[in-house]
Amino acid sequence: MTSHIGSAPTTPVPGHYPSVHAPPLALDSPDYHRAFMENCHFDEAISIHLETFTAGPPFSSISTTRLLDHTNPCSNDQTFEQDVQHWIASRPVGTEWKPVRLHHGLGCFPNVTHDGLATAGFRPSGTGHYITTDFSVPLTLPTAGSLSDAFTIRETTSSDVYFPKLIALQASLYPYPAAYLARLSRAMHYMSSIGTDVHHVAIDRETDEVAAEITVRYARGCAYLQSGGTAERYRRKGLCKWIFAVAVEEARRRGFGGMATVAHDERARLCWESCGFTTKGGEWTEWIKEKEDGSLSEATLGSPL
Repeated sequence: MTSHIGSAPTTPVPGHYPSVHAPPLALDSPDYHRAFMENCHFDEAISIHLETFTAGPPFSSISTTRLLDHTNPCSNDQTFEQDVQHWIASRPVGTEWKPVRLHHGLGCFPNVTHDGLATAGFRPSGTGHYITTDFSVPLTLPTAGSLSDAFTIRETTSSDVYFPKLIALQASLYPYPAAYLARLSRAMHYMSSIGTDVHHVAIDRETDEVAAEITVRYARGCAYLQSGGTAERYRRKGLCKWIFAVAVEEARRRGFGGMATVAHDERARLCWESCGFTTKGGEWTEWIKEKEDGSLSEATLGSPL
């Protein structure tokens, strides 16, 4: 569950610059949209697939299945189509075809239109948006109360004894495919070691287990709530909200005026709305390029990346 594939670099891989110390951005600024997309989508993909990330040109990409951005300085609809053709043609001989995916909007592929994507053989496959919480608006968050008698909240890092337990909790909370789980430990060690991801955990004083966690990614001037959840046996005690309150204080201490996150299901949406995430941020569109016969590789269905 927590095995490594190779070792995690302790500095950003070439071409991956998270800008850990960038000053906080205003929640409604165009730069914030782009920062969120990179914190959420780019970092997730890069950290899971460190060995196949390339910074380009013509594209920053993951393996042969994910385009992150068009790095051609003269990018437009025509150059995008040409670069896609060249990029696909450059795949090693015998490479199995898998659908090529990208996110469009909020600063990603800004010079390529929907018509340009369609001409290059992509079709829209879904939309998404992020939600924000504004710290200038009073938030109703719990205090420790009686929880502090049974649990301790602390920060954990990649060199800490609780980090493997944090990884195991994350693996249990989300329906990750097996291939993703095999890389999760290394990805979390990598993002922690380069200083972007701050993890707060609730420790059961009696069992010394990690009962709940909140992870906030501080990079590019955006505080992104990357994950949060509670082990099933500890739910409905207010643990997640208590840790979130601690994370909010940490974000305020760092000078941030709010956070952004994505609600991947209805339970997550209700939880984050109860914590004050009520403002809809920008929207992006996911696009996919299939084989010419329109079939999809079963190996990639359901992949979070």
